[in-house]
Amino acid sequence: MVGIEINAKMREKGQVVIPKPIRDQFGLKLGTDIVFEVDNDDIKIRKKKDDLEILQEFIDAFKGYNFKIPKDHDWNKDYDEEMEERWKKFT
Repeated sequence: MVGIEINAKMREKGQVVIPKPIRDQFGLKLGTDIVFEVDNDDIKIRKKKDDLEILQEFIDAFKGYNFKIPKDHDWNKDYDEEMEERWKKFT
């Protein structure tokens, strides 16, 4: 779906329905986080990247290295453990 234009109307309270073909193409479902970017007179709407996508893009920037993020790793647990260790230093 490159280069097409689909119109929508803004409703009360500034609400706009994202057309179904676009929701389907980008996997937008109830609860999906959306980002609005303003660029001069243009408004861009995109699906918010999750933390793993952002981290993988960062790692991919280092070409020649074979980094892969384990998808089944509990990053929240690591974070919580790290914060607990840091907190112990203050108490």
